[in-house]
Amino acid sequence: MPLVLDGELAVFDDQLRSRFEWLRDPDASVVATPPVFIAFDVLYVKGRDVSQRPLRERRARLEDVVAGAGFIYPVRRLAPDGLDAWAEVVERGYDILSSHLWWLGDRRSISRR
Repeated sequence: MPLVLDGELAVFDDQLRSRFEWLRDPDASVVATPPVFIAFDVLYVKGRDVSQRPLRERRARLEDVVAGAGFIYPVRRLAPDGLDAWAEVVERGYDILSSHLWWLGDRRSISRR
């Protein structure tokens, strides 16, 4: 039953901020989570390519396949509006924002006019 996820391994501090450098050089003096896999997307389920399916469908599948998996978690969702999402990033102190704009399953670019 092949499953392929897109994501990254991470360690989080006591404020739940990712500390990728702790994967290579852990700091024993601080509180941190064990390494976890943060899944961004599901690409193959049961050996079937689902990468061209709408994001909304893939997100639902991702949440289903990682439910109860222990150290695999789906990436957090941010507000659907770009400016509101950015405000969340700043407020929570996230270090990186990687995003895609998807509308009805079609990829669209964001431009400022």
